[in-house]
Amino acid sequence: MENLDIDKLKRAIAAISAEIRRQKRRIRTTPLPWEQNLWADLRRAKARATLLCAIRAHGRGRLHMRTCTRSHVPLGLPQIERMTLELQARFIGDRWSEFARSQAAAGAA
Repeated sequence: MENLDIDKLKRAIAAISAEIRRQKRRIRTTPLPWEQNLWADLRRAKARATLLCAIRAHGRGRLHMRTCTRSHVPLGLPQIERMTLELQARFIGDRWSEFARSQAAAGAA
């Protein structure tokens, strides 16, 4: 993960944060009954934000979350009493490659 494009990752985190704020605003202002499951959309956005923050933290050799509780299960995370860097790496898998610097950019840096 040493070839991480931090600027691209920061832009993605900012974009998903804005999306979460839009989803929350929409939930607050949309009268019932909803045409679609707005909570599911919000959960998907939160899961993406968790993944992006975990990638950023892992790139610095840190943990994003110390534990995964029952509240994290809807985000697609297993319940884990104590998170480790190895478990975090397994959670991230190869999804960090979306933010890998190109070989040309890595050589120029």
